[in-house]
Amino acid sequence: MWIGPDGAAVGAVTIGGCVDARAIELSGEVLADGKPRRVEMALGDEDARAIGMTCAGTIELLVERVGRDSDAARTMVDQLAPTRTLVIVGAGEIGAALARIAKLMDLRVVVVDGRDHLATADRFPDADTVQLGIPSEIMDGIELSPDVALVLVSHEYKYDLPILKSALASDAGYVGMLGGKKRRDAMKALLAEEGVAPDSLARLRTPIGLDIDAETPAEIAVSIAAELIKSWIRV
Repeated sequence: MWIGPDGAAVGAVTIGGCVDARAIELSGEVLADGKPRRVEMALGDEDARAIGMTCAGTIELLVERVGRDSDAARTMVDQLAPTRTLVIVGAGEIGAALARIAKLMDLRVVVVDGRDHLATADRFPDADTVQLGIPSEIMDGIELSPDVALVLVSHEYKYDLPILKSALASDAGYVGMLGGKKRRDAMKALLAEEGVAPDSLARLRTPIGLDIDAETPAEIAVSIAAELIKSWIRV
């Protein structure tokens, strides 16, 4: 848990409650005199359950001041930084809702679209990067590793086809495309004509998202996020 001079906290010791409150309280003393504090906190069953423990016990808490440019600070930043990236091709309503959810999941979010009235920082305040231009050309410059998931919600054949051909030949951890079964079959037929092998085509998740009877853009975004958790994040 990282606590600044103003009391703002990033991360947590537990899932909240008295332990984190005590850490914030002690941080003011430690920042003032530079001396670390180590304390023990006894928790009853009710307190323990409130912070996610299954039974009562004792927590030992260490609070120490860390220099901004120290190895400890750099390690903390590395631990808190997102380790996985979600690339969303399509800046419509589904893409906007998915970007918001993805940030809550601690993912780095990259949004790609060719429409200047949609691919804006104002529409995607939570995105780490919003790239405006021809999507297939932008995607050529994005490395698709196992720690990267690609979600296409643009519904544009001219953009999706070249992107999918490249993505399915990459090491991307997840490749999904919005659309019904008719669009899925048509796209897979076109990709097969382009020489994409059957085992590569099998990697394409479409219709995208878990089947939860989603209808609205927000609900569809939730279903996509759920599938990302099940099929990529937790794998």
